[in-house]
Amino acid sequence: MGNEMSLGEWARTALGACAIAIVAVGCRPPEKLSPPLDEVDLEKVFAERRDAIRTLSAKVELAIYDRARNKGGRVSGTYLVGPGNEFRFRTLGGMGSVLFDMAVREGMLRLSVPAKQRFVEGAINDVPESRKEMSYLLLKELGGKLLFVPKLRDDRAHRVRFVTGGRNYVISSQEKSGPLWKVRREAWVCRSDNTVEKILFYGPRGVFIGKVQYFDYGVIEGTNVPCAKRILIENATGSRRIEFLIEGIKANADLAAEKFHVPDPDAPDTVRMRIYDLFEAGQGLWPEGD
Repeated sequence: MGNEMSLGEWARTALGACAIAIVAVGCRPPEKLSPPLDEVDLEKVFAERRDAIRTLSAKVELAIYDRARNKGGRVSGTYLVGPGNEFRFRTLGGMGSVLFDMAVREGMLRLSVPAKQRFVEGAINDVPESRKEMSYLLLKELGGKLLFVPKLRDDRAHRVRFVTGGRNYVISSQEKSGPLWKVRREAWVCRSDNTVEKILFYGPRGVFIGKVQYFDYGVIEGTNVPCAKRILIENATGSRRIEFLIEGIKANADLAAEKFHVPDPDAPDTVRMRIYDLFEAGQGLWPEGD
């Protein structure tokens, strides 16, 4: 689909995988809210769902498209979450070759792109401060188990209730900031089944950055935890999109520690990069700009 993608696009895609909070949609218009809105602790609801998940594995088909550059691609892979919230996302290209292999454990990232002979490693906190607006949040705040069940800040004293299209929502906002960046994360929770339908991101001065939408709900086998089977990430203009199709989700199986280790590259001429250098080179995880 389109031209061959560069290291930057695939690196963005690999890291952008962390943007998937695989939770929710398929909300049906409720006839009434039960229990009443002000009696439901949504923060507790989402925490209990996360606690019900010890480990996770899923098959993922991933598509990325850049309309401005007429570039795109589609790959399949596996996503694993370990008991310590470590996670690994490994995708395959043509003939079953590894396209990219990424793991995050205890705040450290390792990303291998064998076809491009690149290997990236470093602490997530090493992302340059000037690049942290969307990239840092998607990687650190929505990684691992949070991809499936996001963390929700629910201050009921300042909760916003919104009704549209016959659906009742609670809008939960959370701000993250640093010396040079600021992002507001706005989660829309559908009250018919307390699932996240979309997450909107706003930058400094309230400028809309992008959104994540969740579709086609199901329940993870062996749990009562709802999970989206399709997730769509778009930038502010919709010109750049990342879409995930999720299937074969399994929870609470024993996963060995070595499953979360990305091996060192075999090729002797592989170029090694720090995560700081990756972001400074403009190859962050979010497709920025038009």
